[in-house]
Amino acid sequence: VISESAKQYVLRLIDSTIKQKYTTNGEFFYSNTIVRKNSLTNLARRIQGRPVREIWMHESGDDVENSAMHENEFWGALTPLNTPQFVEFMIEVMDDNWLEVDLVNQLLRKENLSFQFLQSQESTSKRKSVSVKIIPLEVIQEAIPNAHENISVLVGRMNLLLDNADYSGVLHASASAFEVLAKEVCGDLVDNKPLGKFFKTYREKSQLSDEILNYINKIYIKRGDNSLAGHGKLKSSNITREEAVIIMNFTKAIIRIEYQLSFGQ
Repeated sequence: VISESAKQYVLRLIDSTIKQKYTTNGEFFYSNTIVRKNSLTNLARRIQGRPVREIWMHESGDDVENSAMHENEFWGALTPLNTPQFVEFMIEVMDDNWLEVDLVNQLLRKENLSFQFLQSQESTSKRKSVSVKIIPLEVIQEAIPNAHENISVLVGRMNLLLDNADYSGVLHASASAFEVLAKEVCGDLVDNKPLGKFFKTYREKSQLSDEILNYINKIYIKRGDNSLAGHGKLKSSNITREEAVIIMNFTKAIIRIEYQLSFGQ
């Protein structure tokens, strides 16, 4: 399920791109942005099977009431969309270059969603060719039997990210999986805290050895330091395929060990 905050984030990205496109030599063409936002709102309405909303404005573009209506509809356009409809909308928007595929995939990883978008090599500067790749349910379920749903999704995502040479994404998914695991061990009281804030508690309650716990902490810190895995940075990611393969397989093994020792699974 796509969260409302994620949908609003997508709309803010689109809004920013539209404003950049319709600003020339410091002059902002507001009426053009309203026309574009109306077309995107209607895209969402068509995907839902709803009638489109025709735009009506004075040529001067200073019809405040109608402008406000179209703005409000734009900011609420994604709220009714379910996941398949959201995916269809996103593909259309990315195909037309209103959003960058890499930026959207970062959001999907943050939302712990089990799919990502792929950009074809046939894409051009004017129009991309974007498709969606979904982790099969059987892959997710086979990864860690009886694991928490979020861990299964993250482990399944590591496989997908590795296949697509997104090695920093593997690191991000690994650290997130460890964080979910630690919260399972420690209980609901730490659910809203980042791992760094309760790692001492996790160390006390975990059945893992200090050596393994130190490795988990290292991965968590590495995610924050590495470009594209945690915080955005200017330098390129330095995670290699070999390192990503090790991270993925160590993560799966450690989760299985913790489940067996702490929960008897």
